[in-house]
Amino acid sequence: MTILKSSEHINVNQENEKINLDRYNFVTSSPLVTKEISVVVDFLTDEITGDTIAYGSWYDIEADECIELLEKLEPWEIKRDFTSILEKYK
Repeated sequence: MTILKSSEHINVNQENEKINLDRYNFVTSSPLVTKEISVVVDFLTDEITGDTIAYGSWYDIEADECIELLEKLEPWEIKRDFTSILEKYK
């Protein structure tokens, strides 16, 4: 079962670099392993990326897996509307 653990909205200028993204942190648990998954929706580059920590290692995950997780979010869990970014991946 995968649940949303936390989310954050980041919109800052840091060392002359603009950052504008939403991060969604998920946790998946099974009797053998717990995975932590981070999905980032970048509003500057219109990209969706993600990574996971599982089995003691860090891995990038494919965009389709990221999108699958984002589509499971309830409306109140979504920080900002990202449907236009999702459409670019379909």
